[in-house]
Amino acid sequence: GEGWRQGPLALPIRTGILDGAGAERVSLLPHCCLDMEWRREGEIIRLQYYQGTEGLCGWEGQNDLHRPWQNDRHNGTLRYFGERYTGERLSAALDLCDGMALVHNLEASERHLLHGGYGPLGLCIDSAALLQQALEGCCQVFPVLLGGIWRERLLRRCQMVLASAPLGDGQQQALEGYQRALGALPYDGFLQGAGAAQALERLRACQPSSSPFVVVEALRGKV
Repeated sequence: GEGWRQGPLALPIRTGILDGAGAERVSLLPHCCLDMEWRREGEIIRLQYYQGTEGLCGWEGQNDLHRPWQNDRHNGTLRYFGERYTGERLSAALDLCDGMALVHNLEASERHLLHGGYGPLGLCIDSAALLQQALEGCCQVFPVLLGGIWRERLLRRCQMVLASAPLGDGQQQALEGYQRALGALPYDGFLQGAGAAQALERLRACQPSSSPFVVVEALRGKV
């Protein structure tokens, strides 16, 4: 026998956005994160930051199996936004990751949320959206589904951290930016009018340039 082979699988999702014929558009649920690589003496360590099912909001190892339809950094199946973070921008991003992890994990722990709050405190997509909104002042991912009451709870938790914990200037600025991002982030649970048009732009913007799935090609107008 030839042994085990990998096969591409994807989770289709409804978008709440109509196409020109009046049918609801369908997409695939993406994985979103802040991607980091450490290189030293020819070795590479890959890390990803996101709200995950592993039980926390934070960094996870990503030296996993090569899946050319999902995580190949050279064939277009990954979509990166903006420039690489270096210097002061990288320092600000790491401060934001630390502060956000503290807020989310405290909220999950004290409310005894399953899987570290995955779901109520957002999915990986929502955590990536918060990072981009706080760092870049915009959001380019879809769907953002972090709900209103949980945004309010996270905002309250963040205010408690700011009031009680001794923070450096970078951490203070990061959490203040996080608070602004909570208020500015779009919500894709109920879309209509201008909100639907903007969501469609984000949906198309976060599609990979290469995919074996017809749904992705349809969203990009290729089929």
